Amino acid sequence: MENDVKKIKYAVNGGIGFGARLNAKQLVTISKYMIEDEEIELTTFQQLLYRNPGR
Repeated sequence: MENDVKKIKYAVNGGIGFGARLNAKQLVTISKYMIEDEEIELTTFQQLLYRNPGR
């Protein structure tokens, strides 16, 4: 069951200022740690939140 899997949360933001950005190289680096069907959530704090099943 997926609920039994302990997941590790990672939050990434593009900086402190309003309108901070991530570039393509940063996004590719993040995606290297993901499995193809996993998703990243954009939070109300403008962070990318990734929940990694502890592998």
